[in-house]
Amino acid sequence: MVRVRSVVVAAALALVSTPLASAGPGPGDDGTHHREGEYGGVSPAGVPSADARPIRPPPGTLGWVGFAAKPDVGEVFPQAAAPFTVTQRVEGGQVVVWIEGLTRQSRTTRRALDTRFFDGPVARIQAKAVRAVRPRKGKPGHPAGVEVRVTFKAGAPVTEATTRTATEQDGLFYTYLTFAGAAPTPAADQ
Repeated sequence: MVRVRSVVVAAALALVSTPLASAGPGPGDDGTHHREGEYGGVSPAGVPSADARPIRPPPGTLGWVGFAAKPDVGEVFPQAAAPFTVTQRVEGGQVVVWIEGLTRQSRTTRRALDTRFFDGPVARIQAKAVRAVRPRKGKPGHPAGVEVRVTFKAGAPVTEATTRTATEQDGLFYTYLTFAGAAPTPAADQ
C-alpha cells in the first residue's frame, strides 16, 4: 500500500514539475485556423491566400459561385476555367442569370448560398445545370447551360446586374454581377 502511494505521489510531482507552456503551437494554433472575428475566406479579385491550393475546374464546368456583400450592394461572381457568356432576365422576384458555354457544375455549386444575413439586397443564390431544349410550338428552345437564380430580400429592388468580366491572377475566368439597391432595414422591435 505504501509502495503504491509513493508511486502515485512521484507521478503527481513529475506532472507538476513539467512546464505548462510549451514552445510550439498549441492545439488549434497550427496556422490553419483563424481567431474569432478574422475572416480568411475568398477575395473576389481571384487572389488566392498563401495557404490555398489552386483548384482548376474541368473545361465546361462552373467551378464556383462567389459572393461579396457591401453596404447596399451584392456582388455575385461565377468562376470557370474558360470564358463563358452571361445573359439576364427578371422573372418574378428573382433575376435569372443564364450562363452559356458551361454545361456542368462542381459539387459545391449545387448548394444554394444563403446570403440574407449579409448587407445588401441579395437573399439567396441557387445554380442549376439545365439541359438543352428543342423549340416547340409556341415555346422557344435553348442550348444547354447553367442557370443561376438570384433572389432578393423583401423590399429590395429586383433589377438586372451590371456586369464585367476578367481573367484574374489565378488564371480563371470570372464574371462579376453587381446588384445595387438599398437593402431593406430590419423593423425595430417595439
